[in-house]
Amino acid sequence: SHSSETHTPETNRITTMSDADSKPSPVPSAAKEQFANFIEKLNRQCKGLPYIPVIAEKAKTKPAYVVLGGGGFLFFIFVLMVGLNALVEMACFAYPAFMAIKSLKESSGYEVWLTYFMIFSSFHVMEALYGHPDPMTDSTTYILFKLVVLVLCFLPMTNGAERIYKMGIKRVIAAADAKTD
Repeated sequence: SHSSETHTPETNRITTMSDADSKPSPVPSAAKEQFANFIEKLNRQCKGLPYIPVIAEKAKTKPAYVVLGGGGFLFFIFVLMVGLNALVEMACFAYPAFMAIKSLKESSGYEVWLTYFMIFSSFHVMEALYGHPDPMTDSTTYILFKLVVLVLCFLPMTNGAERIYKMGIKRVIAAADAKTD
């Protein structure tokens, strides 16, 4: 069998690879295939737009990449304007609010969303206690922590809000009820 040798400068070793091992896999991954389909669909949709195909041709790229790059740039500007904390607040409010309204209409599952909004509100109370300028909301680490906690709370597969309720909130409420009785 024919072999090819490659020299890797980091390790200063020569590695040998047979021709059978060097061929790329003929089966693309599902994610790559879905992304390629998405790009092709976006390319077809961009053909009818007035300036995108012209810009893509001048940039020697696909129109979909121009649209995605422009969208990414606008998203970056939006984050700079409103701040990362505001973006997290919007993301962690919109879906749970929709689901809470939906559960009220169906008269089921609203307890989970009530618990979620108690947790969501507790972040606001903690942040308000620190005043302005707010060192908590200026910290990227805190903002990302808050995002992870809130997303875990509203994802149906994690039951995070219910877990936090059972581990903490329920005990606090029981202790407060015992003191008032």
